[in-house]
Amino acid sequence: MNSSIVKYFVIAIVFLSCQKRDEVSSPTSGRLDILCDELVSSAIAAQEAAFEKNYPKASISLKLSTTNYAIGSLLNHDVECIISTRELDSTETDFLIRNEIKVYSQKLALDGIAFIVNAKNPIQEVTLDQIGSIITGRNIRWASVFDSISFPSGIDVVRLVIDGRKSGNYYLLKHQVLNDAPMTASAEIIPGDSVVSSSDKILNFIASHHDAIGYLSTAFLGNNPIFTKVADSLKVLRLAGTDYQKAVAPIPGYVYRGDYPLRRFIYIMHRQDYIGLAAGFTAYMTGNEGQQLFLQSNLVPAMNPIRLVPE
Repeated sequence: MNSSIVKYFVIAIVFLSCQKRDEVSSPTSGRLDILCDELVSSAIAAQEAAFEKNYPKASISLKLSTTNYAIGSLLNHDVECIISTRELDSTETDFLIRNEIKVYSQKLALDGIAFIVNAKNPIQEVTLDQIGSIITGRNIRWASVFDSISFPSGIDVVRLVIDGRKSGNYYLLKHQVLNDAPMTASAEIIPGDSVVSSSDKILNFIASHHDAIGYLSTAFLGNNPIFTKVADSLKVLRLAGTDYQKAVAPIPGYVYRGDYPLRRFIYIMHRQDYIGLAAGFTAYMTGNEGQQLFLQSNLVPAMNPIRLVPE
């Protein structure tokens, strides 16, 4: 082949490669695959839709998973960006240091874990100790947990439904409620998949089982269409940290102040070492519009102050 032709051929390849890199590295254009914790997928899906509406050249694809799986995929570089409901633990941080891997992490919002029962269940509120007795299996009957309440026929043995032992919800409960004790083996696991979240399935399960109790992110409550579809068959419990504290609902104001005791931050983490779409999406979610969207999703904005509304 003529040397001049080879020269121009090489130049053309380099030029096209730079064009592709420029497109990928743009904060408002290109494609980004995100492995998203299914527990807060509805809130992140709302962010994705709004971001793509503002920036039509951007394409973000959410795939649902557990937080543990998402973090493992990020560390192994199977994916560049994730949404997580917990920080990296010491083992995961040590792995990054040993392998000289840089991961960028940013808090997005503050979330609470809400406990849900069927609307036919007469209880209105619980304490952390009562929740602990249920999820460890110390008490397996509703009347044993709430001895002052009369339960109707069909609500006898507690049916605990969970999203799995590798979820961000379980991680929080294990450290804040169980004191690292194991959860009861009788818990019924209702996992999600890459499309439908476990929270969606848990809500529907509790709506059709009078004796069930489960937990999920506050992002799936309020005006969330998944919740409103079955809301008449459900009851969101008020929660107190101790017997001496007032039980409060899992609404953003109480989660923000810490009156609602079970809460955790939501994070975006990515490995892009350039200012690309991951940085652009992060900037959007931590900006005014994104933070307002989190508030509309029943979460507490991490960056912007909120106005507390009395219950």
